Amino acid sequence: MTRILIVDDDMFFRKVITKLLMGHGYDITAAESGEEALEVLKTNTFDLMISDVNMTPMDGMEVLQKSREAYPDMGVIMLTGH
Repeated sequence: MTRILIVDDDMFFRKVITKLLMGHGYDITAAESGEEALEVLKTNTFDLMISDVNMTPMDGMEVLQKSREAYPDMGVIMLTGH
């Protein structure tokens, strides 16, 4: 089963995308911040990370950079509403 990490500080988006992807059979873990995502990545592996770009205090680009260093084979999709 494909494992996906959703990273977004918008609770509504996290819930909607989690429900949608779970309905298609994906194993989903959601994190509400970049910091939380990096903590989750320390103990779990994922096939894909979907992350918002605009978050605070750690933005999505910083999450991308740090996750790429540790998990270069994980796919990444970056999203923004701006």
